[in-house]
Amino acid sequence: MTSPAVRPLARVSLISLALSLCVVVSAQQRDPQSPVFRSSTTYVSIDVVVTDKNDQPVTDLRQDEFRVVEKNQAQTIADFSFVSIPASYVPVDLDAEPPPASDVASNSLSRSTSRALAIIVDDTRLSPQNIIDVKRALQTVLENLAPDDQVAFTYVRRSDLGRDFTSDHQLLARSVNSLRDAVGLMPLAQLTTPSFDDGEGTGIEGQTPVRLTGLSNPPLFEVLRNVIDTLSVARQSRKAIVLVNTTGCDPNDRNFGDLCKATIKRAKEAGVPIYGLNPLGLTDAMATSGAGAYDSAEGRAGLETAIANDNNSLKILANETGGRAFVQSNLLRAVQTVMSDNGNFYVLGYYPDPVPDDGKFHEVEVTVTRPGLRVRSRPGYTADGGRKRALTIVAEMTKHLGEGLPDPSLPMRAFVAPVSVGRKGTMAIVTAELRYPIPEGGLSGDFSDEWRMGILALDADGKVKASFQRPLTFTGRWKSGASGTFLLNEVVDLPRSTVTVRVGVTSRLLDKTGTVHVAVDVPNFKDKELQLSQILLGAAGTSGPVLDAVLGVDRIRSLVPFQPI
Repeated sequence: MTSPAVRPLARVSLISLALSLCVVVSAQQRDPQSPVFRSSTTYVSIDVVVTDKNDQPVTDLRQDEFRVVEKNQAQTIADFSFVSIPASYVPVDLDAEPPPASDVASNSLSRSTSRALAIIVDDTRLSPQNIIDVKRALQTVLENLAPDDQVAFTYVRRSDLGRDFTSDHQLLARSVNSLRDAVGLMPLAQLTTPSFDDGEGTGIEGQTPVRLTGLSNPPLFEVLRNVIDTLSVARQSRKAIVLVNTTGCDPNDRNFGDLCKATIKRAKEAGVPIYGLNPLGLTDAMATSGAGAYDSAEGRAGLETAIANDNNSLKILANETGGRAFVQSNLLRAVQTVMSDNGNFYVLGYYPDPVPDDGKFHEVEVTVTRPGLRVRSRPGYTADGGRKRALTIVAEMTKHLGEGLPDPSLPMRAFVAPVSVGRKGTMAIVTAELRYPIPEGGLSGDFSDEWRMGILALDADGKVKASFQRPLTFTGRWKSGASGTFLLNEVVDLPRSTVTVRVGVTSRLLDKTGTVHVAVDVPNFKDKELQLSQILLGAAGTSGPVLDAVLGVDRIRSLVPFQPI
């Protein structure tokens, strides 16, 4: 979930093939510095969770019961909606062999039914005896996801076992099943580490507890930072982090207080609440921590204090970011509460008055007039700065490919099919289908636009395995019956492993970029055992959707004798 830069390659000429050609297409390079993309903060969207005294969602509030205040000035609510995402229970069998990943992905999503959720499991804090309970809880999360939800999964120590944001929720089951590999067996050095810090790093002499407590985990802060930054650009109305951990952080901690403050500040400004799940809720926390090893009341009391501090720090991290923490509670029930909390919320939209243009964070307070209710909302937004608004088409594509979530601004589908042995790995065909927006009255007249197509392949650790951009210029005239459907073909050499291929197209004329993320299990065709590639369907004649133009057939001709569809 990193944001790597994209290295543009030298221009390669393209040859277009017409299948029901409705546009005369040419591909050539223009000065990449000429087009400029601009944006400004003139509209703010705030998601709001409202619960009663029993922490149950309140679903019947009216627009006139909400108050939005920015800098002591009341704002006029322009848009109002209540979003309810019903629990659509889909059984997930963690013991079954997961199906292969789909080689086709789309960036179409409904803002009203799609959430962006990131699951972080701090495997450095878990013990083998936690595995069963945690797997059951994570299985419950997967079974209660909506079809359009974009979800990522990562471990703190074993990011290679995680999964980038995907709507293919069966893929997430693989990461859940990797819990045993992530937790493993606790090393002997950790078994003999003092259970809490007495301020001098010595703990209580002579004790040998099993679980570390009272110590912050610096790698967790790094993971949280990366995930928060990724979620900050999510287009979904609701986004959140589910943190499975035995501890959080305390801003007053003398060692890691500054890191904690920075993490909380980052999450609040990005509008990303953190929900904390302590997996010791279904077990005896004292027993798991090795309290039985203490033969003195003083030692046991010290451990009880350390565990209480851990639970309190998880509550601080959750409450300060607008989430909730569940400690020493039924973990399965806690998961259901988290999903309900993020499945019932209001979305308020307004135009700031006055309009900010200073690049600073602006706090926003949302309240309701109905008494006795608890309101948790995004605490504000960051205004655009005037100097940061100009982006070239190259920078626009680079920025969007670096984002961890697909961008639906341009409707796209894409598929990636590994088909042949490559010089460094396996050669794969990448075909993107782009739907050009059809204006009212249909497509007609002259057409001229500059596009930029980009591809970025990342492994499970977020390392760049393939990266390039290509400029395209389209000129022509729409013919009668044009549907605005284009196919773009590329070839990329992928490593023989599991990767995520991000495919993007930027339109200068529309001032929009669309991206699609495709998870691919790349086979090794050099293996002595029989390997099976994906099935490719070919476009022929007038069958299938009407295509206005197809580009890049010359690039794939050496791999397949037809145009994949």
